[in-house]
Amino acid sequence: KQKYIAGWKQKWYSVLKRDSYFAPLYEKYKKVSGIKKEEFIFETRFETKVGPGPSPLTREEILRMSNENLSKFLKKSKDSWKGRTESLADVLKEAVKEKPEKFIEDLNPFLNTYYLYVYKILDGIKEAWNEKRAIDWGELLIFIEKYINREDFWNDKFIIKGEEWPASHADHRWVVASVAKLLQEGAKNDTWAFPEEYFDQAKKIIFLMLEKLTIEENKEEIHDFVTHALNSAFGKVITALILLALRIARVNKKKGIEEEVKWSNDFRDKYDELLEKGVIEAYTLLGQYMANLYYLDKEWVKDKIKTLENQQGTRFWEAFMDGYLFGIRVYDELYELMRSHYLYGIGYDFKEKHTQEKLIQHVAIGYLRGHEDIESTESLFRRVLDAWKAEQIKIIIDFFWMQRGHRENENIREKVIDLWRWVYENKYKEAVDLTSEDKKIISDLSKLTVFLPKIDDQSFKWLMTSAPYVHVNFNSPFFIEYLDNLKDKDSNSPKYVGKIFLRMVETMPAGLISDDDQKHIRSIVENLYNSGQKAIADKICNIYGSRGYEFLRDIYEKHQE
Repeated sequence: KQKYIAGWKQKWYSVLKRDSYFAPLYEKYKKVSGIKKEEFIFETRFETKVGPGPSPLTREEILRMSNENLSKFLKKSKDSWKGRTESLADVLKEAVKEKPEKFIEDLNPFLNTYYLYVYKILDGIKEAWNEKRAIDWGELLIFIEKYINREDFWNDKFIIKGEEWPASHADHRWVVASVAKLLQEGAKNDTWAFPEEYFDQAKKIIFLMLEKLTIEENKEEIHDFVTHALNSAFGKVITALILLALRIARVNKKKGIEEEVKWSNDFRDKYDELLEKGVIEAYTLLGQYMANLYYLDKEWVKDKIKTLENQQGTRFWEAFMDGYLFGIRVYDELYELMRSHYLYGIGYDFKEKHTQEKLIQHVAIGYLRGHEDIESTESLFRRVLDAWKAEQIKIIIDFFWMQRGHRENENIREKVIDLWRWVYENKYKEAVDLTSEDKKIISDLSKLTVFLPKIDDQSFKWLMTSAPYVHVNFNSPFFIEYLDNLKDKDSNSPKYVGKIFLRMVETMPAGLISDDDQKHIRSIVENLYNSGQKAIADKICNIYGSRGYEFLRDIYEKHQE
């Protein structure tokens, strides 16, 4: 211990060993530690950053200024307050959020204002809207269209040059993203949305942005397509397009307009155009909003799903699947339409691990809902089992365990137990040489004990197989609790539970036991004694006692009379 502590002190003093004060200390601990190495590796790196400094204007000063004077101030030479544009932009946003009507009623002075400030103005308006502050959407949309519908805007004329990030990086895409987010917020909630009289104007702006945006060549490969779509300008605008189309469809429905295709041809054609151009976000959002788009146009979605079968394995297909598998809900009709993509995805190496996990969970849901049959070698669920990839099997087991709140559902319980039976009969009934992955799978299977209504001869064999390995994947606390719950289900329960528990204890390494473990262990042992299983109960008590655990002593002594 002394050498260990001295080694750490030596390591830190090594940084200062050239200083006359610290040099003797370094030598002192070097002798104690015995470490002769002169250089140490420090994984931590310390950095400092100079802040932007105070804003040249306060929020109160901004609110007192006319928009005309404010716009002139924002455009003037920044030499006297260089590096503080970020602070000014933040204060501007807070002022807009506090009093959005002051700015919206006269936005024309800001037509030639730098991107950073317009971005913050729109962001402030968005936050005010989210706080249920009424705004004049008509005036706002007129300004937005004027500001973005010119070549100077798309040629990045309004970048603040010579400044540090973020000022120097705020380009037309920042404003486009801000406009898109504002339109999203104005369209997604029927109880707080901009009036339908502005639908055409909003659509015009969205279409303009989609027409002018260019596909950036990504310097790095995209691994998380959903996050990329969430943060990119293209992704935000396409999301606004979808939300506006849905909003229009809901308004039409309230008016009694019931149509099979609920979005207009220009919306559909624009989305087709994005897909044809290879806009990666369009593929991601096609998958992510598939259920919504299916509501708008079933045949169009069916066609896209079919067409994408020819692109399986491409980055566009992976983006589509990443988006589709991102959601938490599985729709039966879409599940059947996506069967070909599920089948391909089972053996595909997705860049994002989460995508593979969600795909296997979808197949597991398909099994629980009756779309898949464990006995049919053609079913997706059976294909996963036959492929027998340890990671995928563990995903299924963990997912089923997460459904334990539905264990009273007869259908779910039977299907989970059928899986356990299949795994035991086909993989572990006569297994001898188990790999580390096998032991983890067998350990995880023990968690499915929670679905057993009682222990019978069949499940007893499964549990005896899992018992020696429950500690491998840290599943012993669950296993002990579930055995405690099954200890008195019928006359055979104590005998089964006693043998299973003894098997577990005999093979479990000595280690700490939580208070909850002790509570359940005491309950199991007491029940064994009271049910005539004294020999097994004595063995369990003696094993724990030999390992230094005394929490069963009182029960043991009580039953030795």
